[in-house]
Amino acid sequence: MSKSPSMPAWIGSRILLSFLSALAGWSTASILLISLDLLAFLIPLPHSGQPAPIFGILFICVMMGIFVIATWIVLLIPLALLIPYRSAFWHPGVLAIIGAVTGPIIMLLWTLYEQRGADIHPSLSLGSWVYYFYDFLLFGLPAAIVGGVTGYVAAILNRRF
Repeated sequence: MSKSPSMPAWIGSRILLSFLSALAGWSTASILLISLDLLAFLIPLPHSGQPAPIFGILFICVMMGIFVIATWIVLLIPLALLIPYRSAFWHPGVLAIIGAVTGPIIMLLWTLYEQRGADIHPSLSLGSWVYYFYDFLLFGLPAAIVGGVTGYVAAILNRRF
């Protein structure tokens, strides 16, 4: 008599596929970070600092992995287990857009959490808007790319397997 598994096989495969999509997002973030640092080394901008040494960049990539694992546990696993795989949610275009929107939102929430208690006085001057736009390009745009790639890969893997 065969022993029944403690959890259905589809649960393990859905968790694995969500992990692979998180890994794709982390890889995208790491490649973006290393590429931008290499670009800053090859084409130095006036008044910019020196590019970070490669060991510093690799350390940041490892630290991003901790952020990605937390997002995987809190967001991606529940989505993979609770939303039926035949749902329109798992269409690659839909999930890529959802990922591209939620990536910057997650980054914003993390930033707000990190800066809790900081004394921030936003002003309406043009300089402050330029600064906020620069921050968006620096953090929000890569977060949108990473979120979009993660969502797209999750949808493709969910449709294929």
